[in-house]
Amino acid sequence: MFVDDSHRPGEEMIEGPSSPVVRRELFDGTGFEIIKVPYAPEKLVRLGWTFRVEPTAGQFHWGAGSPADGPG
Repeated sequence: MFVDDSHRPGEEMIEGPSSPVVRRELFDGTGFEIIKVPYAPEKLVRLGWTFRVEPTAGQFHWGAGSPADGPG
């Protein structure tokens, strides 16, 4: 299982299918670019990260994380 589902529709891809750069738009049409890099939760824990991911509405989730010794 990945923290990020890696769902990146073709029309959102900035630099091709292997690129982590995705263009997203808000409901008001404001566009922005995000970086999506999926990690397995187990790998993040092994690297010393703590995180929390919670469901919101439908298929969407909200999460936050940081290195255990970093801000958070």
